[in-house]
Amino acid sequence: MARKKKSDVEKAADHVMRERSREGSPFNAFLETIMAHRKVLVPVVLIVSVALTVAVALLLSRPADPEQTAQGEGAQGTEISETSMTVSQDPAINELINRYYAARAAGDLETLESIIDGLTQSRRLYHQELSRYVESFTVEEIYLKQGPVENSYIAYIVEQYKFYDHPQTVPSMESLYIRMSEDGSYYIYDGELDDETNRYIRMSSLSDDVVDLNNKINAEYNEMMLADVTLDELISAVHKSVNDTVAEALAAEQNALAGENSTEEEKPEGDIYLRAREVINIRAEASTESEAIGTTVTGTAYRVLSQDGEWSCIEYNGGQAYVFTEYFDEITEAEARESMASAIDTGTHVMNTSCNIREDSTTDSEIVGFADEGHEVEVLEVLDNGWSRIRYGQVEGFVMTEFIGE
Repeated sequence: MARKKKSDVEKAADHVMRERSREGSPFNAFLETIMAHRKVLVPVVLIVSVALTVAVALLLSRPADPEQTAQGEGAQGTEISETSMTVSQDPAINELINRYYAARAAGDLETLESIIDGLTQSRRLYHQELSRYVESFTVEEIYLKQGPVENSYIAYIVEQYKFYDHPQTVPSMESLYIRMSEDGSYYIYDGELDDETNRYIRMSSLSDDVVDLNNKINAEYNEMMLADVTLDELISAVHKSVNDTVAEALAAEQNALAGENSTEEEKPEGDIYLRAREVINIRAEASTESEAIGTTVTGTAYRVLSQDGEWSCIEYNGGQAYVFTEYFDEITEAEARESMASAIDTGTHVMNTSCNIREDSTTDSEIVGFADEGHEVEVLEVLDNGWSRIRYGQVEGFVMTEFIGE
């Protein structure tokens, strides 16, 4: 597959972009995917944050909405498996995972849709766009743990990915939830999960053997980034390009669905904010069927970008996302700033959302690290512009105050 030639503007962007990634998914969440656990600061590939689709971090951030009961068969009180990871000896599972990576490299949406249950439009666009930059994925090892229900598994895949723009391959680790259909064939599940299933997968992925494997891959990745600045810059530039393209495509589709005759509410002068009354899912699109990319924090204020019917488009983690308006109170900008400033104080806090750590208190500044949901950070200063200066391990920088728990 021929790589698209970059313009001078894109080359300039490559030069200035420096970020890191992790997501125990260098490619399942490109973003936001695999995850830094309790032992060390984990930054596995930003391009993995959004990229590796069913990364554990993605699967586990889906508590039920007040507006919709989460779907899934449920673990029904099943005890967390204490068995160790084992190398997969199942030819059917191995074949499924290799098909998954081959389809991702080729941007083969037809194959991905045939083997993934719950593939959202944002993920379709992501896989398609990412394939323009990634030449290949090479599966090195597949480990399995028993899943929460019969004939289900949590697969931990160690793989290498390679860009068209760089000769060296990059180590990555991804987690996939695999289930068996009625005809006995396996498929990857990326849909909504109930609380018990989420808990089971989370606890299994925090076991020592999984954490040790993840840390090993992280160490290899970090060493490679330190030794190859060009590759580090390439990963940052690809991450930004893919996410920007997906966001623009989703916005265009949303506008098209609105139709020429839709009457969007006129936005009042000045920014408006919503303050969360309850904990609900934050979604990638204005639909209860859309992927849940995070959850609200009670009392936290979110800036509104637009509103249409029962949905509000809010500023979230440097991009945009959607929430049900009825679970919020509308407040002024002054109230929002006061709320952000008074919600926490300096000292030790726990992150309520995974996010980038930036060099300055703006989404345009350079990314210097990544803070994971559930991990402790030291708040050094709470600014009145909605940002806080924190220390996370050896990294010091800025995050939006709304991402820090009390």
